[in-house]
Amino acid sequence: MKQWQEIDGGWTLQRGSKADMVGPPNKLPAKTMAAVFPSIGATSDAIPQVCRWFATLPAQKVGDGISVLVRIGGTNAPAQVWANGQKVGTPLRPWISQVLDLTKFVTSDKPTLIALELEAPHGGLWSAGEGEALRMGPILHEAPRYFVAAGPILEEVHVRADFQTERVRTTLKFLGALDGAKVQLGVKFTAPDGVKGELNREMMLFV
Repeated sequence: MKQWQEIDGGWTLQRGSKADMVGPPNKLPAKTMAAVFPSIGATSDAIPQVCRWFATLPAQKVGDGISVLVRIGGTNAPAQVWANGQKVGTPLRPWISQVLDLTKFVTSDKPTLIALELEAPHGGLWSAGEGEALRMGPILHEAPRYFVAAGPILEEVHVRADFQTERVRTTLKFLGALDGAKVQLGVKFTAPDGVKGELNREMMLFV
């Protein structure tokens, strides 16, 4: 199983007005520049209404439960992701790290062209990003990364515990279909001082 990693070949940036980007991004444009993360570090005068980042995802063997996922670390405007000229879901919410499943767009015989499109949300004007007062949007908090794995992937775990009743409420967020898979989750309670044992609990939850 691979870890989250940079997309091979890096990213390039296309700047242009909305009129220049009406068509779906199904090929790498002729005029691009190297993309710099976490932001492009330019003044508001240099930022057009729409920007697109392009990268190619290597050909991957899919099927047999193999998933290809891309993580977008957060932007200062809704971001639309494209794969081979097709929209991938709805625009991503700003400021929140999100994961997209690109499995159905990926093939084993050729690379997948990915485009990340940001459009200024307020009448074509960008505002300063959080913590980057001198750098105007659009801002990507980190370079998008991808992950290839077989079977479901556990993305988030939230555990709420009541030490008096020993009840535990666990919320699991998976990427990919479980398809009847058994998931084992261990929750261990330990006293804060590490010495007293009255809060020691061990249990296994199966979902």
